[in-house]
Amino acid sequence: MKTDIEIAQKAHLRPIAEVAESLSIPADDLELYGKYKAKLSDSLMKKIEHNPDGKLILVTAINPTPAGEGKTTTTVGLGQALAKLGRRVIIALREPSLGPCFGIKGGAAGGGFAQVVPMEDLNLHFTGDFHAITSANNLLAAMLDNHIQQGNALQIDPRQVVWKRCLDMNDRNLRNIVVGLGNKMDGMVREDHFVITVASEIMAILCLAEDVMDLKKRLGKIIVAYNFSGDPVTAEELKAAITPKTKLLVLPFPNNPTGAIMTKEDLEPVAEVVKEHDLYVLSDEIYSELTYKDDHVSIASLPGMRDRTLVIMTGWRLGYICGQQRITEQMLKIHQYAIMCAPTNSQYAAVEALRNCDGEVQQMRTAYNQRRRFLIHEFQKMGLPCFEPFGAFYIFPCIKGFGMTSEEFATRLLDEEKVAAVPGTAFGECGEGFLRVSYAYSLEDLKEAVGRLGRFVERLRA
Repeated sequence: MKTDIEIAQKAHLRPIAEVAESLSIPADDLELYGKYKAKLSDSLMKKIEHNPDGKLILVTAINPTPAGEGKTTTTVGLGQALAKLGRRVIIALREPSLGPCFGIKGGAAGGGFAQVVPMEDLNLHFTGDFHAITSANNLLAAMLDNHIQQGNALQIDPRQVVWKRCLDMNDRNLRNIVVGLGNKMDGMVREDHFVITVASEIMAILCLAEDVMDLKKRLGKIIVAYNFSGDPVTAEELKAAITPKTKLLVLPFPNNPTGAIMTKEDLEPVAEVVKEHDLYVLSDEIYSELTYKDDHVSIASLPGMRDRTLVIMTGWRLGYICGQQRITEQMLKIHQYAIMCAPTNSQYAAVEALRNCDGEVQQMRTAYNQRRRFLIHEFQKMGLPCFEPFGAFYIFPCIKGFGMTSEEFATRLLDEEKVAAVPGTAFGECGEGFLRVSYAYSLEDLKEAVGRLGRFVERLRA
C-alpha cells in the first residue's frame, strides 16, 4: 500500500485556472499562487450573490482522538463521489496548522486517494495567510509593549495584559514566559504567553469579517489589556503607539520595494489620526504618476490635511518639496549648506518634463503595466508568491521556501545566472525572505532574466 505522500506526489494535477474555468469562475477573479493554487477575488461574491443557492452538507465528528477521526478524508471522498455522479461540487476545508502537522496528528489534507493536492503546499504555508495573521498578531503585541515603554499614556497595567503573542507551531516552553529582561531599553519586565496562530483572536475576526472595512473595525475593538483603574484598553486606542514625542508620519506611497499603494479609503483614517494628534505628514510621492489600479490620491488632498502635509518628489536626482512656506524656509537653511546644487541641465530637463511630457508619462505607464503583468504571471508559474504591485516599478516576490536568506539567494542568483536583484533585507529586517525586482527594463531583458531565474529556482528545488 502506498503512503499518502506517495499517492499525492504521483497524482496528475490540473492547473487551478482550468479547474476554475470548469466552475464558471472568470480568470480575472483568480489571484494565482503558482499553477495549482489560487484565491478568489472579493468582487466574485458580488457577481454571484443572486445565483440560486446550492445544497450544503456539513461533515463533522464528536470527541475526536489525537489522530483525528477522518473528517477531511470523508469530506474529500464525498466530494469525489458527487463529482463522479455528475454533480457540480466544491468542498470547503480549513487551512492546516503547522502545529498538528508536525505533531501526532500529522497533515490535514485527507488520506489515501481521498486527499487534496498539492498536499505538501496545503500543509506547509499554503498561500501565506497564517504568516500574515501571525505577523498582525505579534505587531499588535509589539505596539502594546512599546506603548508601555514609551511613557504608558494609557496607564496600562502590565499585570493585566491579556493579548498574547502567537506562533504557528506547538512549543510548550513558550506557553508561559517572561519578557523585557535585560537593561532599561529592553522593555518592561512582565509575564507573557504564546498561543498557536489558529487560536489568535485575529484568526476568528478574519473569518467573521464581511469586507476590509469591517475587518479594520473589528480589529480596532480588540481588548489588549486593562488599565490601573480596571478599564479595558483596545487596539484602536493604541493608535500605532503614537506618543507625545511623535511629530511626523512618513508615507512613502506608491511604495518601494513592494509597489503597494494607499487608496483614499486607506488614507482617510490615517488623516483622522494625524489631525487628532496634531502631527505632520511627509509624503514621498515620486511614483504618483505610475499607478495601475486607480489614480494616485495624495493625503494632502483630504480635508484639513493640506497645511499638515509636506509632499516631496525625489526623482531625477533632483526633486522638490511642497509645503507651508514657514516650514520650507527652515528646511532651506540646512539644505543649502549640506547639498550641492543640481546641474543646470538637470534643472532645465525637469522643468521641460513637468510642463510638456504628460504623453511620455502615459507611454511609460502603459509599458510598465505590461511588464508588471508579465512578471506577476511568470512568478506565479514559478511558484514564487508575490503581492500584486499597483504602483512604482518594483515587485517583491517571496523566496522563503528555499531555506536561505534573501542576501544568500540574491548573491547566488548573481553569481550563477548573472541576474541582479536586491535582497529584501536592504529595506529592513521585515524584508527577510523577499527579493526586490525592478521592471524598469525592456520586456526582452525581463524575459531573459526570468528565464535565468526559472533555471535557478529549478536547480534549488531539484
